Amino acid sequence: MLSDENEALCGRDQAIAGLRFVLEPTEVLEVLQTGGLASAQAVRLDYLRYKPARRCIGLFNIDWCDSHKNLPTILVATAMTKDSWEKFRETRAAKAIEQGAILVPEKRLALEWFPNDHGLKNAAKVMSLSSRPKVLRRILQVEQPDAIELNTLAYKPARRHVASGVSQGKILFTLKTYTQRGYVDADWRIRLAMESGLSNGQVLGSSSHYSSIATSWIDGRTLAQWMLSPHCSMATLAKVGYALADWHSRGQQIVSRMPATGNQEADTTSLLELADDIGVLAPALAIRAKLLAQQLSAALSELPQANDLVHGDFYAKQVILDPSTEQVRFIDFDQLRLGDRYEDIANFVAKNYWQVIHEGLDEQKCAGANQQFLEGYASYFGPLDNFRLRLYVSIAILRCAPHAFRRALPDWTHHIERLLSLAEKWLNSNSPNHHHFPTPTARCLDAFLDLAQINTTWTNESSEIASPLNASTVTAAKLVRHKPQRRLLVEYTVQLPGAINSSLRVLGKARLSKGIDVRTPQLHRMLLSYDWKDSELRIPHVYGLLPCLSMWLQEYVAVEPIFPNRPLTDHIDVREAHARVGRAIADFHLAQVTIDRSYGVSEELKKLQELFADLSRARPELSDRLHDVEHHCQRLAASLPKSQMVPIHRDFYFDQVLVSGKHVYLLDLDLAAMGPAELDVGNYLAHLDEYAMRQPHSATSCHKLAEAFLSGYIARSSSVCMPAIATWRHLSLARHIALSARITGRSHTTLPLLDSMSCDARLAQASLDSHLVLH
Repeated sequence: MLSDENEALCGRDQAIAGLRFVLEPTEVLEVLQTGGLASAQAVRLDYLRYKPARRCIGLFNIDWCDSHKNLPTILVATAMTKDSWEKFRETRAAKAIEQGAILVPEKRLALEWFPNDHGLKNAAKVMSLSSRPKVLRRILQVEQPDAIELNTLAYKPARRHVASGVSQGKILFTLKTYTQRGYVDADWRIRLAMESGLSNGQVLGSSSHYSSIATSWIDGRTLAQWMLSPHCSMATLAKVGYALADWHSRGQQIVSRMPATGNQEADTTSLLELADDIGVLAPALAIRAKLLAQQLSAALSELPQANDLVHGDFYAKQVILDPSTEQVRFIDFDQLRLGDRYEDIANFVAKNYWQVIHEGLDEQKCAGANQQFLEGYASYFGPLDNFRLRLYVSIAILRCAPHAFRRALPDWTHHIERLLSLAEKWLNSNSPNHHHFPTPTARCLDAFLDLAQINTTWTNESSEIASPLNASTVTAAKLVRHKPQRRLLVEYTVQLPGAINSSLRVLGKARLSKGIDVRTPQLHRMLLSYDWKDSELRIPHVYGLLPCLSMWLQEYVAVEPIFPNRPLTDHIDVREAHARVGRAIADFHLAQVTIDRSYGVSEELKKLQELFADLSRARPELSDRLHDVEHHCQRLAASLPKSQMVPIHRDFYFDQVLVSGKHVYLLDLDLAAMGPAELDVGNYLAHLDEYAMRQPHSATSCHKLAEAFLSGYIARSSSVCMPAIATWRHLSLARHIALSARITGRSHTTLPLLDSMSCDARLAQASLDSHLVLH
């Protein structure tokens, strides 16, 4: 008999005639017994996949009497609409009957036995006793495939099948069979994880023909099983958190090899669709689900895009504990992608809540496990970003909400509401599970500025600091720059060991929303080893890394500022300083070094398009003018000559250099790439143009400084293309239109910048029109 909530669902969706049948296992048992399979004793519904007004698929496990134990135990029931049933009858029904399927026409229902799966055709070839040896021989190249038995571990109809390969009682490997598209998506991810050392296993073989991948078996029990045992130690959860943080840190090494799949707009869309699905299942919760999804989407859109390597499906069942040493190992890398590392953290926390509902994990143990896991993770990277944590945990819990229906739990609407309430609590409360996480700013600044904490971090075993700095004591910490949720710059005073009154100033650069930046220090080291000969150009030294704070340390340089409105009372020739900067960046462009990424006009135009699109949404009244400027920039870019690819800074202007005595220091190389030299030169000049517009009293000074910089550059550079510099100057200035609306204190320049660029665009169009008329 259907429960009240399933009865109500069937009443709302009458297009699927067999929906009632799929939702009630006793109906399936009756059909089997009356259809000649009287030995069927019990039926259990394990999994549902439901598309309202389209189809519902149920995965059932069948218990047979002892004399029929050799019969298939997995049955897939598909309830269809009228149209899909007619299509099934025309294309697949005959083949399904031949394979032993039971059809119930009056209910538009097909009952098919695994491994016969139309959407996962290779599963039948892999599991069939007759074809299995041939398949295994092709995938694994084993000599005696007949001795290998395959046992099903997991199965999702028309998606994937997972089996263990066993010989003489010993498990040898895991075999995953996918759809063809699923195989293409998974194969390179699994190989990348294993080849780069991010997995303890290895690929033993694969076959695109059979869409199957065999990987080495990781012995042990899952963390989920271990958590359900009465003797589990919470300290192990801290170890798992630390191991995940270490995995994220090591994952940064292969980020450049990953396709850019992170898309917050797609994530936002999926949340809203998820809310709609919850509304279909439980109409009484529709408004709450939609409101929560909208809140989460809005918060998600405000976050800076992260570029971390993430597992993609990290939770307790993906963690294997060695039975003797309890060493932590991770499995299942077929959803490896770029994203935000907080997604993995949050999914682990949320799935533990789901384990309370689905598998009876003790609630108090769940709370303790989550607390220990988070503290273990924080012990590696430093304090967690409270807002980011709450946001992603709320999202992950919301994604778990429909599982109560998919797993056919009794009273599934109650469980959906329970998870919905928990997601709301995480989003709207600073301590939803009695976790004492302070606000992001306060916690982060304490970790970076409190002398006791920073000295503890300084000597942490994960810290990598050059000698003798590694044995020093931090005596002062001063915040230089802070962008909440993004990055900060701290100046430390360090007392060197064994020396009285001998101190050193060090700059610490941290990323708050990502893992540590290891790429920029590596680039610094490469440039430090380069022979600059007679050049004034210098690169600050790298002193070390503090991974648990996502921070790296660099040399502090005593500076002579060269910003345009520097007071005239100071004893420095600012024009000469800008000429020296021009010579220094020319030397950088001439350096015979290669940076591991490139940037050119196509990337610049794409960035400009994104910035203008954002500004158009915020200021619709400017849309037409922005479109004209963008079109003008595209015309200018099309006229650029082909340039030699040289090392470029990519964000080069007067704040990115320090003039100190005889040297010019180049800063902030995190965007450095191979590209056209004119980009840096045009960008420097455009920043002076923008500064003149922002500070009109400095306009004359900015003009003279631009002349000095350009003269210095031309004097040192081996080749100068003035038209290309002029084009890049325009492109950079166009970018400032959008940036002015984002940066505090610059909004008054948005319209003047737009007026200037619009005027250029109109003049260029008029010139083009005149040319067309004459010809």
